[in-house]
Amino acid sequence: MSRAPATVLTRRGMTVILWALVASLACALLVEQRGLRWVQGVVWPNDLYAFQQIEQGPLDVAVIGSSRAAFGVSPSSLDLCLSQQLGRPTHSVNLSRSFLTTYAADLLTEQLLVGPRAPQVLVLGIEPEIFDEHNPKLPINVATMAGLVDIPEALGTVRDLRGLFAVLRPMGRGPETLALYASGRWDSKPWLRWMMLHHGGGMFCTGSEQCRRHNKDVEASLREWWDIVATTLLPNLKAQRFPAYEAGTGPVHHHTERLLARAERQGVQVVLMELPRHPAFRQAMPSEVGPRYQAYLSTLLEAHPLTLHRVPTDDWTLHRAYYVDAEHLTAAGAHRVSKDLCRSIAPLLAAESSVVGGE
Repeated sequence: MSRAPATVLTRRGMTVILWALVASLACALLVEQRGLRWVQGVVWPNDLYAFQQIEQGPLDVAVIGSSRAAFGVSPSSLDLCLSQQLGRPTHSVNLSRSFLTTYAADLLTEQLLVGPRAPQVLVLGIEPEIFDEHNPKLPINVATMAGLVDIPEALGTVRDLRGLFAVLRPMGRGPETLALYASGRWDSKPWLRWMMLHHGGGMFCTGSEQCRRHNKDVEASLREWWDIVATTLLPNLKAQRFPAYEAGTGPVHHHTERLLARAERQGVQVVLMELPRHPAFRQAMPSEVGPRYQAYLSTLLEAHPLTLHRVPTDDWTLHRAYYVDAEHLTAAGAHRVSKDLCRSIAPLLAAESSVVGGE
């Protein structure tokens, strides 16, 4: 007696699905073995693949944070100040990514800032969102940063169906990555590669007429951001950014501790950097977020040898002219922040140089 057509069709369908899964996993393994994880459709705001392929080290300073840190710290401005302070050339990079939490920061530094590329100083751009266990953007971190070996641990981040799909994303990312790499479509914003290769990444640079034009073009392309954020984000800030703020209790905290422990083993000095936000943003933040964030920050400072670089208190941080929107800085704002940050980092690098010289 022959099998029913529906049974045969089901078995064939399951066979096709199985082989598709095997092929996808094989592509994912190939991508990771070939170092292509950072070839992604969205390279905003930095080209990490260019950094991975070109940067040999040594690095004086590496900046990691959300898009606010990408806008807020200019490596060329920072190096200009540090070189003047230390009397030698310095080399800084900004590897910040949109929506970054310390979950993603840990995976990124583990992959990219090791060996000769381990910086003397790691600047972590901090804000309440970066430590939030319920950050609505955490699934994006998992989907874009996690590798195959990270999947079991990433299951701890799952809180809904979206989170589950994010955890499974590394299994299906291989074919997409290979297609992007083969087609060249991942390099759709060549100015990001130019910034990484010639100015250490970030959004803005300084020191040349080409940088001046670049900064002007970037700001012009974002001219509508202030109104968009003011009308769509700020009135709904709690729901969109802080639906249930919690820090220090789950996988994000675990990766914070892992990142800091690895830095200590490597002899990397860690600076926690707070960036300014326009008063309009601060006024829209839920009242419970600030105290919970500060309490968690205090526990980190007590447990680890960290330098805290607070939000600059200068009057310029209150003025609309220094902001692209209520939380991202313009080139002028980034230059001011970079010079201010320089004053915290220079003594750390000077002390490191004296230790090395004494050996």
